[in-house]
Amino acid sequence: MWPRTREIPAGLIEKGLPRAVLEDYAKCLGEQKTPGTVNFELGCTILLVAYGSTWEGKIFFRGPIAVDNRWNGNSAKLLVEEPYRAEIMAETAASWWPSSLPDKTGEITPWIKVALPMNREHLHQTIRVRAMVDVHYPEGYWGAEGCIGSCFVNKRTHLERDIQFFVVSPDEYAAMREAFPEANKAALGFAVILAIVGFIGLVGSVAGMRYSR
Repeated sequence: MWPRTREIPAGLIEKGLPRAVLEDYAKCLGEQKTPGTVNFELGCTILLVAYGSTWEGKIFFRGPIAVDNRWNGNSAKLLVEEPYRAEIMAETAASWWPSSLPDKTGEITPWIKVALPMNREHLHQTIRVRAMVDVHYPEGYWGAEGCIGSCFVNKRTHLERDIQFFVVSPDEYAAMREAFPEANKAALGFAVILAIVGFIGLVGSVAGMRYSR
């Protein structure tokens, strides 16, 4: 996770942006587990977004205990409730599991991935949304006759989560992000790592082609 910076830019407070919103957003930056992303982690309640942009990321849910941490989702969507109403379909995990699983369990963290455009007309407004997904998962039981490893039954549950976006100007968003240089460095470092991995893969491919000749 990124180091948390607690200094909120004074200029944003003077412009009338709610301190509580800025502090909650600062907490969200500190909760991020993947460099270069701003997702709705379990500890996040609100994100700052700039109008004219599209927020695209994952929204995580606190899920039940499942065998081998397996799950898949469907009927994933985002309902915009205020200040306008809309229904946006979302992506989620689409996987299944074999009839035999390892003898271990854990709390799953289902997610949906969605894109939400931000309009200038909503400047300094809070966009309230409800994220939802149906989750299928294997619930385990042990000690049954003929059970090798873990035995389980497939269960289904419906998860919902209320979250918020606060729309700011591009300049205000930039000022807030500049207060968190660790986040920007992490994003840059992640991009550099991807570039290096891609370059190594390209070199390896070329070398393989040469060797095959």
